[in-house]
Amino acid sequence: MAQQRKVPYRLVRFKKFLFQMLKNKMAFTGIAVVVFFTFLAVAAPLLTPYTPQGSIVSGQLDPPSWYPAVAGGRWSLNTEFSGLAVQGSSGVQVNILPGQLTENAVNFSISSPQPGSSITVMKTISYPFNGPPQSFLGTVEVIPIGLNGTAGASTTVNIQQGPNAYLLWQTNLIQGDYAPTTSLTYPLNFATTGYSAPSVIFNSKTNYEYVLNIVLPSGVSQATFTVRNFRLLLLGTVWGLFGTDNVGRDLFTQFVYGAQVSLLVGLLATFIA
Repeated sequence: MAQQRKVPYRLVRFKKFLFQMLKNKMAFTGIAVVVFFTFLAVAAPLLTPYTPQGSIVSGQLDPPSWYPAVAGGRWSLNTEFSGLAVQGSSGVQVNILPGQLTENAVNFSISSPQPGSSITVMKTISYPFNGPPQSFLGTVEVIPIGLNGTAGASTTVNIQQGPNAYLLWQTNLIQGDYAPTTSLTYPLNFATTGYSAPSVIFNSKTNYEYVLNIVLPSGVSQATFTVRNFRLLLLGTVWGLFGTDNVGRDLFTQFVYGAQVSLLVGLLATFIA
């Protein structure tokens, strides 16, 4: 006859203690809260790709993404211009160098028999939202080769919608590396009208273009241009599960990483006690 195995007394006592504690609603709630925050603290890098103090993900003080479903109104999500393309005016031959066209950069050479010809680098978007973005941020970097000894190439960056063009930046290219010192935004102030620049520009569901236009100076028939970091990001008016703070950082990310601090403080207080 097989001998019956004895369960260790401490395990039996712990089992009884656990069952008795779980019958208490307050105790059960406390354990659930501890387990929940422990999970958040351990799994924070898996739950969010952002950092609590470094990543600006959307507009400032955005409500959560589910807010429009409750309150209605006009709203927008983050979106970005895409589909980089290069074209020249009549008579300009554009040659994109092999392997030098990516989502945000292009390296190309041009040949033009006519003075005053122009080259256009652009991205487009079909704006899908019923509300304007809270703000927008544009970037661009241009490196010209072959303009030495000339008056320079007059260069502008615009947002275009139909016949409307909104100037974001202008410069004169001769030699070197040209880029705005800050992110591009529309410089005019609509405060007296009660409207922001994004609400004036992105006021309907239609097609928009982000355009870099380079006008060649006289005496230049051939040149090469490198365009980098050509982006225009529209920051939406709603974001994520909890929204954003006054800088535009994700509140859900701050919540899950804050669980690590809360858990550490709790364990330290328990150890000291």
